Amino acid sequence: PGALILLDGASTSKTTPDTLEEVPEGPHVIRVTLPEYTSDPESIFVQVKRYALHNVEFRLTKIRNIGDIAIASTPDGAEIFLDGQPSGLLTPDTLQLEAGAHTIAVRKNGFADSSFAVTVTRDSLTTVSVNMRIHQRVLLEGFANVSCTPCVDAAHNLHAFRENTPDDRFAIIEYYANWPSPNDPFYKAAPQDVMQRVMFYGLTTLPSLYISGVYGVDATQYDNINRTFDAAYASLTKQTAISLRKALIDGELRVDAEVYRFAPLPGIDDMRLFVAIIEDDIHFDQPPGSNGLKDFDFVFRGFISDRRGDALAGEEQQSFHYSAPWGNFNYANSHLVAFIQNISTFEIVQCTIL
Repeated sequence: PGALILLDGASTSKTTPDTLEEVPEGPHVIRVTLPEYTSDPESIFVQVKRYALHNVEFRLTKIRNIGDIAIASTPDGAEIFLDGQPSGLLTPDTLQLEAGAHTIAVRKNGFADSSFAVTVTRDSLTTVSVNMRIHQRVLLEGFANVSCTPCVDAAHNLHAFRENTPDDRFAIIEYYANWPSPNDPFYKAAPQDVMQRVMFYGLTTLPSLYISGVYGVDATQYDNINRTFDAAYASLTKQTAISLRKALIDGELRVDAEVYRFAPLPGIDDMRLFVAIIEDDIHFDQPPGSNGLKDFDFVFRGFISDRRGDALAGEEQQSFHYSAPWGNFNYANSHLVAFIQNISTFEIVQCTIL
């Protein structure tokens, strides 16, 4: 007993024996970790079914030939992976490992992954420190409606863009406005949040597409999207990062967002942090509108931050904490998109997706 329980690679903060409640229906991976012990098996796959109780059991074996490795990172709070598996620990921390060769990786949302090989010697301490590099992304914000006919071409172009562009360079949010059909189901899921973005950009036509907040692009012209994205990605120079962590606990979504500024950020008084929920892989047997589309991705489900954004302060590091009851949509297909935008110039200086 006493092993930390990990659900899909993230710590649940619970230790064995215990029960994880209200786990979303679908496939999940369970692991446990306890210092100085190995587990058999390393992980267990569970296909969670509604209203069902699933039992899993691990056997832990004491490691006899142990060495220590102390792992630190800048910034701290990075997840530590051991030989490709999550350890459940965050930097800075010390792992007690079986002597021999191991691969260590540190991962933190908003930063590039870093991995390295180490050789652990019995009864010795190895120290490793990692400077993490900011992961730069461009945000694309689309505006559509399920009864907007030109929006069909725009939707196809966004899907083609996703297929042909490295997925670590961008994030996409698709907002659904209330015209030509006010009964658009995606609009009705978060009408006030959607209208705030519509009014922010002063939109009067659909489809519309903004890249980095400042580039208005014809979403029906695929080459135009590519050229504008390439220019926006090449211009990412701000030394500001956003990092997200999330957990679904007892039906409540909990989100921690951290903003790091490694250099002065001009216009800080006008900078706002937005954190949005999006959902992919939504399918209807019958089209929900008159344009015939039945499959949807990047669908905006609402802000968990203030819909007008949360102000940034002058500190080099700032933390935000959000929570909200989980809505009636698929958690496994949902993501968080966070971005920092200058509400005077409209420029989006950084974004991340989790």
